[in-house]
Amino acid sequence: MRFPIKGKDIIELSIEECEINAILESFEELFNKEFESIEFYSRNHIENKDYVRKKIYYNESGFIHRIEFYKPSSGKPNAITYFEKSKCEIISKKQLEYGFAEEIWKFNSNGNIISFQSEYGSNYLFKYDENENLESVSEGFKFKWKNGGISELINETDNSLIKKISRKKQEVIVESPSRKNKNISGITTYKYDDFGRLIRIESTSGKRLTEINYELKNGLKLQTSISSFNQEQTSFSRIIEKSLTENKVEVEFQFQQSKNSPIMKSKIVQNKRKKTVPNKAYNGNQPYAG
Repeated sequence: MRFPIKGKDIIELSIEECEINAILESFEELFNKEFESIEFYSRNHIENKDYVRKKIYYNESGFIHRIEFYKPSSGKPNAITYFEKSKCEIISKKQLEYGFAEEIWKFNSNGNIISFQSEYGSNYLFKYDENENLESVSEGFKFKWKNGGISELINETDNSLIKKISRKKQEVIVESPSRKNKNISGITTYKYDDFGRLIRIESTSGKRLTEINYELKNGLKLQTSISSFNQEQTSFSRIIEKSLTENKVEVEFQFQQSKNSPIMKSKIVQNKRKKTVPNKAYNGNQPYAG
């Protein structure tokens, strides 16, 4: 299995508000060799208190074992998803009051995801070229690759160009031909620093701008994003990472919809493994072996 899927970062920039992105996110949850569990919390802003909403547990080999879902303030799981593994397949079964809801991930011999069946019966197919680059997805998208990266996103129905992606040093430029002659800018530029971190998102006209800053302060890792339109701030977000213990990391997410709106908060707690996962359990390229 390949974690993350090749080209996922550009797929996210190319296919906005698409079910495929949600599938790729769930796919990335299937394996984690760094943490043995991750806890997700929501903030009750009236009580100023955090309540657990989800916990993910991984086995000794790093593959997902189960997910527990919680009702606010109950402290007890109201639904549990269990995972069954075989050589080229993962089946998840969510325990509900009326029975089980099932989802299925299938992989080819090279470890690439080739299909996903949702609990509602929808089936999504992934096809690859001879270089193991993602070639198409069943929602009607095709990809062209150039120099090891996605260069075009194409509508499979009429073969029209949806997005054109080009790269310069520390820049990715995404052009949307269908947006030309509209009020929304057709070109967005993503700029990165020397460490490969996203630091700036800018529209062609410069009216829409997001700037991202990274810093280490008082032992905290901070990532701050400020978005603006016509030089007026529209939204603010911040990620704060701190070590609680040697094996426990807390990551808080802050978001402000507009300059005068309240700051909404949530967090996750990552519990690190106390011992290193053996290299033979997963080498990053081998097919899935449960």
